[in-house]
Amino acid sequence: MKKIFLISFFLGTFVSAVNASVPKPFSCEAESFVSFNESSNGPGDGASRFYTYALTDGTLLHDDDVNNISGVNTLGYNVKDNFLWGWNIGEEKVVRIDANKNATLFDIDGLDARFYVAGDVDANGILYLFSRGNDWQKRHIARVDLNTMQALSEVTLTQAINTADFSFDPQSGKLYFIEQGTDDLYSITMGANNIIGTVHKERDLGTVADVIITFFDKDSNFYFNVDTSAIYKVNVKDNTSAVVPFSTLSSTLRNGDGARCANAAMVQPEQPTDPEPAGDGSGVCYAMSDNSTKFYIVSMSPGASPLPVPIEKSMHETFNGEGSAYRAKNNKIYAFKATGDDIGPSSLYTI
Repeated sequence: MKKIFLISFFLGTFVSAVNASVPKPFSCEAESFVSFNESSNGPGDGASRFYTYALTDGTLLHDDDVNNISGVNTLGYNVKDNFLWGWNIGEEKVVRIDANKNATLFDIDGLDARFYVAGDVDANGILYLFSRGNDWQKRHIARVDLNTMQALSEVTLTQAINTADFSFDPQSGKLYFIEQGTDDLYSITMGANNIIGTVHKERDLGTVADVIITFFDKDSNFYFNVDTSAIYKVNVKDNTSAVVPFSTLSSTLRNGDGARCANAAMVQPEQPTDPEPAGDGSGVCYAMSDNSTKFYIVSMSPGASPLPVPIEKSMHETFNGEGSAYRAKNNKIYAFKATGDDIGPSSLYTI
């Protein structure tokens, strides 16, 4: 990495380290990464948060600041160096994020400073950045060679697109996205020298949503959000394959972007079988507090006196629904979160 930095300096790339520690690469695993911003006013405002999810069950593994820099967006995982790369809207620079959530900003000579909203890194270490600021930008994708830190010629698309995220299929090398405001899945095939990108509608997914994040696994399964927490998947190698729910995230998605190592398999955890009844009347009771981030677990048995002390657990969300239920088969609690009293709709969460 040191040699690359020296070459980049003499070629005119300016590097500013937000945190000067030695960068630590990620490992290519099944987790996914989502970056978003505290302020709802726009991706350039507020401190950037960095969520790490275990996609297989939606569990939030880490919730970190990215050195309090604002507007980290268009994340892509670079399999060449195992860092996350994207665009920092707040500083209008390319950003690299390491496994310690340290950010390094790069001024790239010849890269137009736009409001990039979608991005990914291909198998050769090329960062693709897309902006939808005007009709011309909707027909072009900017590129940066992360091996040399140099801007490349832009890809001219055969038609205008509008999307908040896109991802490369590791098998075909095509770039996939869902057109904003529709349920249409598209692919972009890069032509000779990646100068022309042929846009092709693949299929209607039947799941209308504003997509915020997309990912791939090594088997060409394309993952995307359907609402603010539900993740669905579809295999792009077979246009007749079913679009199926995959997992529910344990926190709500916001402004931002997502990425994961596309060379990693997505391992679905084994589902536990229904436990055999004890036969003695004992059991476990789960209870939730209204408008609270707490829930309680009590182990009960017949004739217990005094009653056992509940075990208190914390959640990332506050629930105000009128009921919840425990499902033993997958060891999860299902709970509703209402918009307000006598106000719908309600969202269903798993805990």
